[in-house]
Amino acid sequence: MPSGTLEVLLYGGFGLKNTDFFGKSDPYAVISCRRQILRSETARNQGSKPVWNQAFQFVVEEGPVTELVVKIYDEDRFTSDDFVGSIKISLEEVLTRGSVPATGYEVVLPSGKIKGVVKLALKFTPKIITGHSSGSKNSSNVSSHSFPDP
Repeated sequence: MPSGTLEVLLYGGFGLKNTDFFGKSDPYAVISCRRQILRSETARNQGSKPVWNQAFQFVVEEGPVTELVVKIYDEDRFTSDDFVGSIKISLEEVLTRGSVPATGYEVVLPSGKIKGVVKLALKFTPKIITGHSSGSKNSSNVSSHSFPDP
């Protein structure tokens, strides 16, 4: 994968598995690209239809990065959080085209069955290579902010 910045726009989900016995689940997403792991805000009491509307940025260095992994959890107050399911997204298209418009990706449950979708968009901005390097690295590798619905 070339060096650059991968931006992930996490909109929301639909039809996600509700893991709470009483009330609605409180979903959040954990997004990973290589060794970088970022967490969304918790969509409190939004159950199977969470809305996050958050953007995340990953600094990508040269090397083998082929997929983005999104894991969905249900936040619990008194017990450990429940794993709802996951999504694996190939980065080939975003690297080739530069962006992937908002798309619904199917959530795979631990059982292997599909239950619900999570909508997100991807954008890759290649790093501009100059003739010399300053030798310094940006210590901040994430920017998270709200953005309007498409």
